[in-house]
Parts: sequence; C-alpha cells; structure tokens
Amino acid sequence: WMLQQSKQTIQSAGWWGHGFGAPLNTLPELHAEMMFAFLIHCFGWAAGIGIFMASLLLVLRLARIGRTVRDRYGKALVAGLLTVIATHCLWSMLMTLGWAPLSSFSLPFISYSGSVVLFQLAAVGLMLSAYRRKDLTPASRQAVRR
Repeated sequence: WMLQQSKQTIQSAGWWGHGFGAPLNTLPELHAEMMFAFLIHCFGWAAGIGIFMASLLLVLRLARIGRTVRDRYGKALVAGLLTVIATHCLWSMLMTLGWAPLSSFSLPFISYSGSVVLFQLAAVGLMLSAYRRKDLTPASRQAVRR
C-alpha cells in the first residue's frame, strides 16, 4: 500500500510540484522514510533530481577524502562510514521510487529521524577529522630506535 501511494504521489507531482506545504495525507512517516516522495510532491521532479545530484556529489566528495587519507585506520574509517551514508542515500531514494524493498532508511541530513541524524553528523565529523590529519605520517621504527 505504501509503495503504491508513494508512486502515485511522485507521478502526480510533475516537474514543479504542488508547492511547499501541499497537503499529503496518503503517506505515513513523511518526516522519516518518505521524505524524498514528499519533497518531490512539494517541489517536483526538478527538486528530486537536484537532491539526487547533491547526494551524489556528497558521496563522491567523501570518496575523494577516503582516497587522499594515507593512514590505514583513517582510510578504513572513512570507507566504512562512507558505505553507511551512501547506502542510506541510495536506499532511501530507490525505496521511494519502488526499486528497492521498503525499510526504515531515511534520507541523510534531510529527514528527521532522531538519533540517526546525530550519527550522520558524527560520521561526517570523523571523516573530516581523518582528512585533516592526512598529511601526518607516523614515526618510522628507525627514528624511534635512535
């Protein structure tokens, strides 16, 4: 039922949507799981494509951070957290369109989902902290012996 309602909501939006705050009583949990469908309903496919492109840009920038970090622990930390954030982005959008099974993934940094937003902010903070220390190299064993 939710999948059909989501598809109908998106199909009725058109390119420019119904306007901000347009009533939508057919989809439950708009603030969490179905935020992408609600944003397309309000602002249209143009905003949906913009949100997709912004999410793609975020994931690509975080992947670039992961490639520049030289520390093995920092690289693993960035790769793991990037995987979680990219999965949340992609799954939420595909779920709304009906191309992935329904689950409780929320759109990162846009959906209101309580403690998940705090986790996402902390994850980006950890990745940026690893990036900030990318040029620091650990002391070699020979320098420690002297």
